[in-house]
Amino acid sequence: GGGRAMSSDMRRVTESQGRRDFDFLSMPGGNTGHDLRVQKRADFEMRLKSSPVDWPVKIDSRDVAYVNGTVSFFGLGLNTNPAGLRYALDNNFFESDRVAVVRDVFDRSDHRPCLDSVFKILSDDVTVLLDTVQSAARRRLVNEYAKTPSGKYVLKAHDINLVEYLHQ
Repeated sequence: GGGRAMSSDMRRVTESQGRRDFDFLSMPGGNTGHDLRVQKRADFEMRLKSSPVDWPVKIDSRDVAYVNGTVSFFGLGLNTNPAGLRYALDNNFFESDRVAVVRDVFDRSDHRPCLDSVFKILSDDVTVLLDTVQSAARRRLVNEYAKTPSGKYVLKAHDINLVEYLHQ
């Protein structure tokens, strides 16, 4: 419910195509908002580098996917842990009203350690999701956090299949 910022024109990319073939999706030109997404990731990396992040906080900037001021995606799995998520939320690392936390609960593969190894945003309303992680055994679940008027993020929805979330 509630009209998401992404209506998601899903494209299927198979694992046999591999990560290198997936990289072509990051090429500039024709990708609405591409330059802004690149800048927002760089901003996130700068905030991360200038912050006193200590164990157990673990955050990988490849787990960040900015869409627009309405929603950002954040991967939680092998390279980013729950303490990292809480740190990023509490320290206002996101510049979006909502953060869709994409949780890697079932797959946990070294071949797909970060959100950007399975998911790409091509434009404000077009995404690509690796075919392999759309199966029930490897699916990703989304917890959505929304920013309150005081600037704090609170959990609004949880355990939504990523494919379903993208189609909402």
